[in-house]
Amino acid sequence: MSGPSSVKASTKPLSEQSAAQTWLPTIALNIVLPTATFFFLTHAAHLGDVPALILSGVWPLLEIAVTMARQRHVDEFSVFVLIGIVVAVVTAVFSDSARAVFL
Repeated sequence: MSGPSSVKASTKPLSEQSAAQTWLPTIALNIVLPTATFFFLTHAAHLGDVPALILSGVWPLLEIAVTMARQRHVDEFSVFVLIGIVVAVVTAVFSDSARAVFL
């Protein structure tokens, strides 16, 4: 039924930013930069796998800190990525190879 009391759904997004603008920093800080950091540290800087994995976790940690400071909530995707990095570090320590993480 359509009448004066019916509510129209808003077609505008809650934010003025597009989905790409919203997700671009998240993808960069949680996927691109940790991966690039790991490969740079292991290949160009000749750092071990475990220290490189630990240092690659700085980017998601940075996004969590910035999100908490700005919006007062924890970014779930960053937490998920950090959990994955912790699992990778533990697997690398016990298997003596970071490549075991990808099996």
